[in-house]
Amino acid sequence: MRKLSNRTKRRKSRFVRIGSTMNVLVEERRASKSTTKTSKTKLLSLRAAMTITIVVTLGVLSAALISLWWALDRPQLASTGQLGIKDQLDLVRLALIVTGGIGGLVALVVAYRKQKINETAEFREETKLINEHFNAACAQLGHDSPAVRMAGVYALASVADEWSLKRQSCIDVLCGYIRLPYEHNADAENWRVGEREVRLSIIRVLSDHLQPQSSPSWIGYDLDFTGAVFDGGDFTSCHFSDCRLDFTNTKFVAGQTLFHSAKFTNVHLEFENATFQGGDLSLRWTRFQNCTFWLTGIKMIEGQINFSLAKARESEFTLTESVLTGGKIDLSQMELEGGGIDLCFAEVDGSELDMHFLKLTDVTGDFGCANFKSGVVNWRSAKFHNAELNFGESKLSGCLMDFTDATFVADNDLTEGDWKRLVIPNRVDLSGMETQGDASPIFSEWPDGTPSGLVLTRDRDPGRRA
Repeated sequence: MRKLSNRTKRRKSRFVRIGSTMNVLVEERRASKSTTKTSKTKLLSLRAAMTITIVVTLGVLSAALISLWWALDRPQLASTGQLGIKDQLDLVRLALIVTGGIGGLVALVVAYRKQKINETAEFREETKLINEHFNAACAQLGHDSPAVRMAGVYALASVADEWSLKRQSCIDVLCGYIRLPYEHNADAENWRVGEREVRLSIIRVLSDHLQPQSSPSWIGYDLDFTGAVFDGGDFTSCHFSDCRLDFTNTKFVAGQTLFHSAKFTNVHLEFENATFQGGDLSLRWTRFQNCTFWLTGIKMIEGQINFSLAKARESEFTLTESVLTGGKIDLSQMELEGGGIDLCFAEVDGSELDMHFLKLTDVTGDFGCANFKSGVVNWRSAKFHNAELNFGESKLSGCLMDFTDATFVADNDLTEGDWKRLVIPNRVDLSGMETQGDASPIFSEWPDGTPSGLVLTRDRDPGRRA
């Protein structure tokens, strides 16, 4: 049975806590949207509205008269006994003015109510019409003809633009179409003519509405591609904020799915148990801010995940329990500030992890219990600034792990590579490593001396800092 070190347990619990918090925030934001959009002003009955209007009017008038009386230093009203004809006419005139004012207010209330009733009726009629368009668009998506299905895609997008209350529902239907069973191989028996073009049209519609200048914008809405099959798609320059992108159990079988220069802010990206068997996922030049990127349990058979030249701040990337038997994960020239990388229990058996010129600042890297069987883990010229690497209980039994020209820079001795209990029967090249300050890897003692596969710049005593 595999045992977790205390450090690894804390690391895994940290990822679970961050992911749970992100999910809660996304759900709260979604609930807030729904409440805000669906809340309607309820009209009072005509009798209640008129009663309230008259009472409020008389109250305001009384308050005004009392205030005027106080402002005039509360003068004593003269008592002249019986009113004359002129005074009686003045009272009648005043009563008519007050009555006319109240009548005018009542007329305004009635007119306002009529307007609100008309608006409500128009809203209901508009909702009914949009519902009909929604149902018609959904029916088109189920048509046998690819041309009709493609028309249904744009019809549903038009409904989403006009119907903000149900925009998420329209987006869910479009994503749901992508999740339908799909055969990308033209030689297969169940291959459908024009199906790929319909799917790419959906991705194009989503991408167009996720641009920062798009209006109406779909930024902030969830995208659910659970179990989908991807053989291409372009989300270049899209913005994602306060939402969830779910690629759980997704298969990348061919082509390139591009997120070049995309921007993610407070986003949870879920790729749990995804399979890469020929398709590429490219996130070059992407920006991440307060994100969680879960690649837990993925199977890397063929293809590539490319993060090169991306920048991430306070974001977490995890490949826990992933099986990497082929293909490549490219983090070259990527910059990570804050957050962490987790490869606990990952198995590298033929894949290439390219992290040359990777820059880690205040980042924790946990490779505890990982098994490096074969392939390449390239850390050449990587820079670790106040970063901490944990290889506790990991195994290196045939994989080339190259730290040539890597640099470790520490403030207050915070940066160190923890190599304790790391089994190194093969080759790890540290020949060009440069250390600055008091930061350097820590090597454990080996009974038979330094392994022959460990190449150093000069003789060093095992168990001491380089």
